[in-house]
Amino acid sequence: MTMVASGIGPTNIFTVNVNVTPVNVGFGVTVSDGAVLQYTIEHTYHDLWKPYKIEDVEWFPFLENQSATSDGYYGYPISGFRVNITAWESGSVVVNVIQAGT
Repeated sequence: MTMVASGIGPTNIFTVNVNVTPVNVGFGVTVSDGAVLQYTIEHTYHDLWKPYKIEDVEWFPFLENQSATSDGYYGYPISGFRVNITAWESGSVVVNVIQAGT
């Protein structure tokens, strides 16, 4: 899955399939050339498969205040994650996600 984002605020939520083994999720965030921005990767354990209000979802920071291209992985179950652009003057981020498991 790939998503592009620019401007202040969070991306849509990348939902994770917690019914596979292992529930490993890798991601890469590419920052566009010359971008002036900061972002944080945030995850949640909230049950995203049932109806919910977005304001009821609790988010936990994973990679905080990043301004350059980075990557990471979740080697433990989470229900979803997102990129939250916390400061923005210019540029964008591209997020690529791969989930393992069968």
